[in-house]
Amino acid sequence: MDDRSSADKRAVLRQQILKHSWFHSIDLGDGLVTPGRIPLEELQRLAERVRLPQNMRGQRVLDIGAWDGFFSFEVERRGAQHVLAVDVVPVEYTGFELARRYLGSRAEYRQLSVYELSSEQLGQFDSVMFFGVWYHLRYPLLALDRIWEVLKPGGALYLESACLDNYLVLDDEMVASLEAIDPALRNTALLQFYRFDELTPGDFSNWFSFSRKAVEDMLASAGFEVRSVEMWGHRIGVYAVKLPGLPEYQRIRSYESLGANTHPPFTKAELDEFERRRRARRRRPYSGPSGQHNAMRASPPEPLSPLRDAPDWERVRALLRTLQGSRMYRLMRRLGRWAWLEKGIREILGDSDE
Repeated sequence: MDDRSSADKRAVLRQQILKHSWFHSIDLGDGLVTPGRIPLEELQRLAERVRLPQNMRGQRVLDIGAWDGFFSFEVERRGAQHVLAVDVVPVEYTGFELARRYLGSRAEYRQLSVYELSSEQLGQFDSVMFFGVWYHLRYPLLALDRIWEVLKPGGALYLESACLDNYLVLDDEMVASLEAIDPALRNTALLQFYRFDELTPGDFSNWFSFSRKAVEDMLASAGFEVRSVEMWGHRIGVYAVKLPGLPEYQRIRSYESLGANTHPPFTKAELDEFERRRRARRRRPYSGPSGQHNAMRASPPEPLSPLRDAPDWERVRALLRTLQGSRMYRLMRRLGRWAWLEKGIREILGDSDE
């Protein structure tokens, strides 16, 4: 009788599970795992990549972008005393409540945006999880400022996001790594803006992707110290801690910091120092990994116009048009590598400069 009752309960739960569209795969026990878009193993691996500790006993944890709640329930399993899950969608749009009831969880769900986080209303947390959200935001630095406010000094931030280093989206639907374009870009803080669905076709909710250097610099500016970074594919995982005192951007003299602390407006002495530093700084043009790029521009080959008199001129024109339309040629042209060649081809074909 008990076995039959247990089987009936499992059957009812399966029907309830199927009523939801799950993003997270959550192990509910008794062999039941929700059919999430993200496999259970991948979610567990993400927790390892960001160094989520096994023992979170007594912690107060905030899960931003919680959705179905996999990570909320996971940190609770690791000993967290209080877990607040927040997301921009109502809880009924997710499987959070069903999973919470079945797991006997005490995690709380609130419909909130990261921009609405306030220590006055929510208090402060020992840890904040921020997975798969940052690149969906039009104001990524504002999000870090809000997280800084609700995190205790010394508290941990676990962040996962899209990453640019191995996945720069080019105009003609090509992707390339920053390394492949130029090794110097590895140490440059870059953000790529997606006006439409360039990152993921059909998904218009993505706004930015960040290079590793940009992630580290933005976190430092917002008052965090990066402790570990791991990249895989076009994703990045970061473990950082909140530093004591004011965040870096409020300690330097910038226009945005003026209203955030007690510093007076810029003094004449400071403005004079700005001018001195500006005059002292000397920028030099970058010539590429081995200097060949500028050399190519400085010493172009002889004009190619005599080809106009060669036999089978139309065949030559067709060949040049084909070359101009190739993906590799368009990529090299955008990078400025073949400017001299493009000029020569336009002269041959009689095209006017763009």
